Parts: sequence; structure tokens; C-alpha cells
Amino acid sequence: MPKLTIMRPNEWVNQAKSINIYVDGKKAGVVGIEQTVQFELSSGKHKIVLKNRWGGGSKPLAINLNDKEHKTYEIYSNQYTILTPLLLVIAGVIYHGAVSIFNLQPSFLSDIVGLGLLYLLLFIQFYSRYYMTLKEVVSDKPKKITKEEEARLIRS
Repeated sequence: MPKLTIMRPNEWVNQAKSINIYVDGKKAGVVGIEQTVQFELSSGKHKIVLKNRWGGGSKPLAINLNDKEHKTYEIYSNQYTILTPLLLVIAGVIYHGAVSIFNLQPSFLSDIVGLGLLYLLLFIQFYSRYYMTLKEVVSDKPKKITKEEEARLIRS
């Protein structure tokens, strides 16, 4: 029977206690920090999704398992860290555009609160689906050794 293994390393950006793993729309299990979980699945196509309690998640990953096949994936988080300042710029442009269109005269505190709420809205929308990704872990291929190395190993 095919097996699926999911590993979760300790990352400073993702310190949630547990991440829920869904296979084909059904909750299959939970993985904690520095834990590995293994599932036995049927042969064929499956869809894997990761979800966090506060809304962070991943895009669905479609995998195809054959008989006696074993695939291993590792969870990577927050791959879009560089976009966080860009989201703040976009929120600022939208907010100040709306203020000028409606000819408002908000106070400094209203500016901070309005900009913060807009940024939070963009941040949650963006990170709710793209916070985590699953990357396949490829096992090391056997190293090819030269004839000299093979002879040296035989002698010793």
C-alpha cells in the first residue's frame, strides 16, 4: 500500500502548536513542530491541504501514488516574506486613494487605524492560502565511486 510521509521542521516563522492535514477533503491527521507523520493511502490521485487554526494554509497539492510507492514531503512556511512590505505599500495606496476620492480629512490616529485594518485585511487574505507549502524530499542517489576508490576500499 502506498505511503505518504509529511515532515515538519522547527521554523521560527511557523510556531503554531499543530497543523491539520487534509487528504481528499477529510482530516487525516495533525503534525506538530519537529514531528513526522505517515499515512497509508490507496493507489491513485490524492489532494493534500494543510490548514492552521488561525487561518493560514496551503494550496492544494495533487499527488499520484502507485502501488508500494513511498513519497515524503516537508512543510515550508512563509515563503513570501519579501511581499509583506509590498502589501503595506498596496494598503497605503488604496487607503490614501480612498481618502482623496471621498475628500476626507482623517486625523493621524484615524490614518493609522484605517491603514492598519486595510493591511490586516490584505495580509489575512494573502496568507490564508499561501502561508505553507509542501515540497517533495528526494532521497540521495547512491554515489558513484571510481575504480581507484573501489580498489582502496577492497584493500582496507
